[in-house]
Amino acid sequence: MSLNRTLANLGKAIDSASTGTFLSKDDAADADFISVAYSDVSGTPSSIDSSALTTLIDSAYIQLRQTAVSSSGLDSAAVQALVDSDYVSARTSTVYSGFEMYDYVATAGQTTFQDSDANGNVLSFDNGGILVFYNGILMRRGTSHDYIEGTNVVTLNTAADSAANITISKWKASGGSIDGTGVWYGDRAVWSGGDYPEKNIMDYVSIATSANATDFGDLQVAVYYACGAGDGTYGLTFGGSGVNNGGPHNNIQYVTIATTGNASDFGDCLFRNTATGAWGDGLKAGIAGGYNADATSKSNVIQYVMVATPANSTDFGDLTAQKQGGDIVNDATYGVYGGGNDGSRTNVMEYWTMATLGNASDYGDLTAVREDHGGVGNVTYGIFAGGHTTTNYVNSMDYITIATTGNASNLGSLATGRSKAGATTDNTYAIFGGGYTGSSSNVIDRLTISTSANASDFGDLTNSRSGPAAYSGSSS
Repeated sequence: MSLNRTLANLGKAIDSASTGTFLSKDDAADADFISVAYSDVSGTPSSIDSSALTTLIDSAYIQLRQTAVSSSGLDSAAVQALVDSDYVSARTSTVYSGFEMYDYVATAGQTTFQDSDANGNVLSFDNGGILVFYNGILMRRGTSHDYIEGTNVVTLNTAADSAANITISKWKASGGSIDGTGVWYGDRAVWSGGDYPEKNIMDYVSIATSANATDFGDLQVAVYYACGAGDGTYGLTFGGSGVNNGGPHNNIQYVTIATTGNASDFGDCLFRNTATGAWGDGLKAGIAGGYNADATSKSNVIQYVMVATPANSTDFGDLTAQKQGGDIVNDATYGVYGGGNDGSRTNVMEYWTMATLGNASDYGDLTAVREDHGGVGNVTYGIFAGGHTTTNYVNSMDYITIATTGNASNLGSLATGRSKAGATTDNTYAIFGGGYTGSSSNVIDRLTISTSANASDFGDLTNSRSGPAAYSGSSS
């Protein structure tokens, strides 16, 4: 008997529409299976068709198992209202799509590969989550094999040849963010609060298009000398002071950057603070240093929140010294606190890896002591601009390549010298709004980050004010 005939007989044998004895062989020479009905199998129920099933599971059965809403069942419209796009987005914040590649060209004898690759991309990964290729050949991980992993660093066990191509590949995150690969900037800049006495005004502009600012909404609590950060979707205003409302404050206030409107409560900082710097990697956002009004002293505390989840801040680690009036720049991996006042104005910079809780370490020095300046960073460079050096209201700017520790270099000048300007970026441009020149300023100026050049006039805020918090994010 052919194989096809055997399969046909077997299929017929287990067809519930057939009759006979289940899987019994007949007495023919080829010993085919005899057709059998499902109902002939011992202990089985009778066949159930769709009408019988409807009788058992009717509308009353379904209704009993629905959650009561105003004494009626929860229908599809109610489910849709509960499970909306925000609900889904909150539970799908990270989507992995394809690979992210880091390409290095080795020098003779090089073993360590980290920080910026040949294309300016800063290496960041979770241990165990990468593949490493040497001239296209996949390498083996481990101390007795080809390479070992550290924190955002790959070390070869055998030195590379000159001009060897080292490629490090990891899963690419999109539609959201994880440590070190998030987006903390966008095309819309927002300035919150500021001035003396305090204001609750918020303004915004499209960073790519020179124009005057437009009203965004109002803060819940009016503040000046606060600081801002975000994750590209939400913008947070941390702390700040006040004359008429009992400041300094510990409030964290937030907005959805794409939607104009008033701010909402996010949570509280660890203590009442002002004159801090803010940082964020697209997942976390936080502050460092500043004046701790609860302890009536300068602070060395670094603290953070997870931007997607409103809550109080958590301790991250400590700066090397207690200081206020400095500011922070960051790329996707490192936060760098520069300048400020630790008893006198300082040029010291210190840094930390944002994905890993811990204390800051020495980074290098600014070109001059600097306090009450604006700080902004994109994926490669950090800029410290304006503030006080040895005189008031300077227009000078320093820059660093964030992934490489060392001293800062001079970049150029702001269009208008001032202190306490709110600074942010869309990754291409750095933009500075407001500040103080002996009186409050409404000036907005902008520069192309990758070009060592002076900033130029961009437009004006809706209202002159000193010390606004600033952040950026998507306009849609």
